[in-house]
Amino acid sequence: MFDFTGKKSRLFSERLQKVTAERDEARRQRDKQKALSEQRRVRLEEMATSLAAARAAAVPAFPPGFTVPPGNRWPEGEPPTFYADNLAVWAKHPAFMEDPQFLRAYHRGMQSGHHMARPRGSDADIHIEWRTHVVLWAARHGAGLAGDFVECGVNTGVYSLAICDFLDFNQLDKDFWLFDTFCGIPTEQMTDQEKAEGRAEMSAAYYSDCFEMVKNHFSPWPRARLVQGTIPDSLPRAPVRAVSFLSVDLNIALPERAAMEHFWPLLTPGAVVVLDDYGWGRHEEQRAAMDEFAARAGVPILCLPTGQGLLIKPQPALQR
Repeated sequence: MFDFTGKKSRLFSERLQKVTAERDEARRQRDKQKALSEQRRVRLEEMATSLAAARAAAVPAFPPGFTVPPGNRWPEGEPPTFYADNLAVWAKHPAFMEDPQFLRAYHRGMQSGHHMARPRGSDADIHIEWRTHVVLWAARHGAGLAGDFVECGVNTGVYSLAICDFLDFNQLDKDFWLFDTFCGIPTEQMTDQEKAEGRAEMSAAYYSDCFEMVKNHFSPWPRARLVQGTIPDSLPRAPVRAVSFLSVDLNIALPERAAMEHFWPLLTPGAVVVLDDYGWGRHEEQRAAMDEFAARAGVPILCLPTGQGLLIKPQPALQR
């Protein structure tokens, strides 16, 4: 005799398990969408508050000698569509601000425990979305090229954590080399001009010993390699053979120039270099060092309104 009752019971149990699993997965997806919707709602409220403040603020006068180009006008009474990080734009659509994947990655980096432009222990958003968008664009481009990722100037991982989250870094066959002192800008590498510009005071206010915390941050990504020390001394300790993405944010000229000299020959053609401080005021020595390097390498630096600079490693046939 065949045990049809037992067979039906097993089939029923299997179907029940499948339906239960599908229901649980649907609930997880629903909860995930709810969380993303809540993030978007909070961000929209923050933007609305910023826009309200912008409306209430007096529209600044043009600098002396400034002439409005034909077809343009000063948008008096019209709020900007982005107003943060010393950047205000009108009549533009920063669509990345509406992307759930970007927002998740951005907030992962922002909540890394840094205390740049906010008190220690604060979780306030300092709103560097546009700069982060540029870094993620360059990293996504590099994901399709041969070579590892390199970040010189990590701190708590504001950019690099966002990259790992945004690209699902464990799915890439790459190492991510993260160079930093993890305790601030080395005073002995500062020029007199950089000291006069307050770089030492900035280091004391913005940076502190964070190595152990950063190790914990990157534990989900086993191929994120922390290299602690000053540049250029720490560079030989990392066996980097090829680079498909390079971020340089060291706040002073000497280690930034050393990093460029070291990694430029290792960059894969087409790889993007992001210079975080290039276009900012009071960073003239960094900009001069990068301009001199770029002129010698025969490549132009694109200066962005975010204050960043971009270089692209040309194909060998295009190099001068």
